[in-house]
Amino acid sequence: MYPVNFRKERAEYLLDCLATGKPIAPSQAGEWTIDDMMALAGACHFGAMSHGPILATVMGIDTTKLPKEYQEAHEETLFADLRAAIEFYGHLTMLVEDGQYDSEFEPCMVAAVRQTGDVQSSVTVVQGHKSQRGLGGPGE
Repeated sequence: MYPVNFRKERAEYLLDCLATGKPIAPSQAGEWTIDDMMALAGACHFGAMSHGPILATVMGIDTTKLPKEYQEAHEETLFADLRAAIEFYGHLTMLVEDGQYDSEFEPCMVAAVRQTGDVQSSVTVVQGHKSQRGLGGPGE
């Protein structure tokens, strides 16, 4: 269980900043609280989610024209893949904080992340990994 302290006014502020490119400040001057970080994560998750399945978009598939069961499958896949991608972004950020990123990755890294089960995700690095071992990608 994780506590949630949601404030509508804060969500409106975050949505406005994300839509207009304004800088995002913490709710308390100079201090980012856990609630601030989680609210920002939720707003960013919503923003990414609102773009729909990226793979379908790249392939030119209009998922709204698919049969309802296919639309639902695309939606479920999107939610799972977004969670996996966010977790991977978090992992990469942790590696930067711990000073371990540079030993594994180039300054710019491109990967594809997907959820392959209830808890397992797979990462396929397309560019920027110094060694393909240990990522859970194909052949792992």
